[in-house]
Amino acid sequence: MINIPSSLPEPIASNGPAHNSIHPFFRGSSIHHLPVELLDMIFDMVANSRPSWPIIDDIRLPTGFPHSVASVCQHWKDVMLHNPRFWTRFSVFVGPSNPTPSSDLRSWLKASRKLPINVHVMRGADDMQIMPDSAERESVRVRAVMDILKPHLQRCTSLTFQLLHRSSLPSLCDDIGGLPKVRVLILQCEDGAPNNFDNPALDPRVYGTNVELERPLEFPELMHLEIDGPNFKKASHANDDWLKQQPHAEDLFVRLSYFRPADSEIEWMLEILQDATCLFFSHIELSHWELESYPPEGSIDLDQLALLYVENLEDLFLEGVMSQASMPNLQELGVRACSLSAFNEAFDAPLIITNLRLAGIDDWRELARFLLDDWDGDALYLDQCAGFNDVLIEVLCRCIAVARTQPLSPPLYLLSRLEIANCTNFSIAKLRQLVETIGHRTLHVKISGSLIPRVEDEAWLIGNTRSFNWEI
Repeated sequence: MINIPSSLPEPIASNGPAHNSIHPFFRGSSIHHLPVELLDMIFDMVANSRPSWPIIDDIRLPTGFPHSVASVCQHWKDVMLHNPRFWTRFSVFVGPSNPTPSSDLRSWLKASRKLPINVHVMRGADDMQIMPDSAERESVRVRAVMDILKPHLQRCTSLTFQLLHRSSLPSLCDDIGGLPKVRVLILQCEDGAPNNFDNPALDPRVYGTNVELERPLEFPELMHLEIDGPNFKKASHANDDWLKQQPHAEDLFVRLSYFRPADSEIEWMLEILQDATCLFFSHIELSHWELESYPPEGSIDLDQLALLYVENLEDLFLEGVMSQASMPNLQELGVRACSLSAFNEAFDAPLIITNLRLAGIDDWRELARFLLDDWDGDALYLDQCAGFNDVLIEVLCRCIAVARTQPLSPPLYLLSRLEIANCTNFSIAKLRQLVETIGHRTLHVKISGSLIPRVEDEAWLIGNTRSFNWEI
């Protein structure tokens, strides 16, 4: 290692031009003397190191490219603005602490020229607090951003709105429309409650049931859609088949959130989403009851559906979905902060699903009933489940042991992978008992975010599983 002295020696005095050519370093930072062509090459290398699909947490940071590099100095910004490739992806912040100036957005769009662009309109990670005036301020800023973006929307390959209030989201039918290049379209918010600044264009009392669009909602490249309830409802009233008519409908990921349908609209909703490969329902509750009973079980065939994730759903809505939908090819089910009883009410036989992901399940009795009666599969992933405790493990072990004395397949007999993250209510001794009771050495076990096992416990688990990994 080279030891750099705290102070540099004075340059040797010299008579004539040799002094200037030998010691340019001592006159200032050499970075300012780099040729524009070299800076352009360096910036290009930084641009190429970015992931193709940005993580939201990353693009919310001020260190994200191109903003971090362009903010170093005016010279660097000027160099970057002359290369349109650097401005094909940028974040527009609409929070109160550091909103993006309109002049910056206009200069970025101008610098991108006619290239396809990825635009992310969002609040910073520190700007997600609900304040008395936050809905009004956010709505005003988003409208100003949309006015600038509208002439350029046809160039978007990714268009993301990650906002605080649902009332600030633009209207898919009225503000955005069909986009020929977009592959990822996200209209999401943290607070789905109605307020005084809700967009009247998304109010069913205003547009009624017969919606006429200036141009059809055509998204020939769309692969990933996250949409809020009011936008979904208006687009679907305009055309029940708007999602089925997209060229990639059978490969589509759809996340629907903050929707308040009547019980009679569940079947209509499922028919619209019928061709999707992956569905994610989040923060949905029934607005009111109209039916005396749900339609016959499995009345809607979701034959293409391979992945289903549910999060913070009202029990009756989840029960309605699970009872009315037939999902013969479902490979993965994810449940976060929902009651598992809805699955028990909807099915008479266990779900045969390869991967099961459970998060935020606090009741060990619900977990026990679901794992013993409602599911058979290969892989179980648990995250932040307070209900995964020693009592649950004891119940599972007893039921497995009893089932082995009868001509029945015991619970969890297909299980080959168990991953437990951020669950702190179980002991290593009970984990060993569960592994021993399951009784085959083909089980892969991974534990993270819990106490460190003793050396002898780790050695036992390594010797009695196919693989064992413990991470802090």
